[in-house]
Amino acid sequence: MATRIDLTFDATDTQVLARFWKTALGYVDEPPPPPFATRQEWLAQVDPPGDESAGAWLCDPDGIGPRLSIISVPEPKTAKNRLHIDIRVPAGGVDPQQRWARVVAESERLAAAGGAVVAVVDGHHIVMADPEGNEFCVAAAAAAAPTSYPVRPAGYVQSPLRSRADAPKQGREGAPDAWLVFDDDMADAVADLAVDTDIIVLTWLHEARRDVLAVHPRDDPATPLTGVFSTRSPDRPNPIGLHRVRIATIDATRVLVHDLEAVDGTPILDVKPVLRDGGR
Repeated sequence: MATRIDLTFDATDTQVLARFWKTALGYVDEPPPPPFATRQEWLAQVDPPGDESAGAWLCDPDGIGPRLSIISVPEPKTAKNRLHIDIRVPAGGVDPQQRWARVVAESERLAAAGGAVVAVVDGHHIVMADPEGNEFCVAAAAAAAPTSYPVRPAGYVQSPLRSRADAPKQGREGAPDAWLVFDDDMADAVADLAVDTDIIVLTWLHEARRDVLAVHPRDDPATPLTGVFSTRSPDRPNPIGLHRVRIATIDATRVLVHDLEAVDGTPILDVKPVLRDGGR
């Protein structure tokens, strides 16, 4: 289990520094411990009574970031910090110019709150100082991992099979010839396909269920229930079909293939060659 930490700042004016870091981080004054309603009530119970101006205590209202203690000291800052804070600005996408624009905007906001720009590493980060001269950096947060990956169909299947009920389980089990009808802008991708060669067609099985994780293989209730990743069931979280077929005819961006069990209208995602030894 990781150990939680607090960060402590020395300051000559704790209230000015507290206001700055509340603005910078979105922090709030730390509530007093129970049963006290205000920090003043709590400090009055300390022996000797505490001085509110002698320090400030800030916290993340969401309880995630470290607590900040700002303590009054008589001596000023005299050297560069060996430890500093990095303020990470939400990236807002992966475009470098957009990310940098957000960093610059945040540095301008913090300068208006009392900070100062010390150095600019163009396109990467900005070194700043708070009102007491403590250095910190403003930089973009890491871009969030995408949660979806858009796929554009390259074409569709034209087949006499009109429904899943009409289709055999596998192409070699009596599937008919079918046309792969590619979009016109796929002409360059289709150009080097050849008659009498085997290809692998990847399709999106649009009539499949995506909430199925286990099936009886071949729809036979006598077979054990099996996780779909160990079966060729079309019903699965991402219903991608994999079909090995042989090319019969090529007519521009239309390709006739043998033994394709995909139903009419099935979107085509991609086509790949069947690799031989030394294939590409």
